[in-house]
Amino acid sequence: MTRNLHTKNLKDYIGYASQISGLGQLHNFDGNIVIYNGAPDSLFNWIICKDDITECQVIKILQFLKERNWEVTWAVDTHMPGLKFFL
Repeated sequence: MTRNLHTKNLKDYIGYASQISGLGQLHNFDGNIVIYNGAPDSLFNWIICKDDITECQVIKILQFLKERNWEVTWAVDTHMPGLKFFL
């Protein structure tokens, strides 16, 4: 799994902020990370994806989010054309 430095830093920062807030939840979907920070519409809820995320994995994550009524921000790097297509 190759990530740009800014995506890695974002994942590390959001994960750390989630941990110290005490409100955060981290869910791992085959290496695709969902970070939820306690508010359904929060801008601090993130999905950090693997470079090679598949359509099936996107659907699984979207179903998970819909069941919980969570809104998230998807971190998409420029070298992830497949994910851009799915979203």
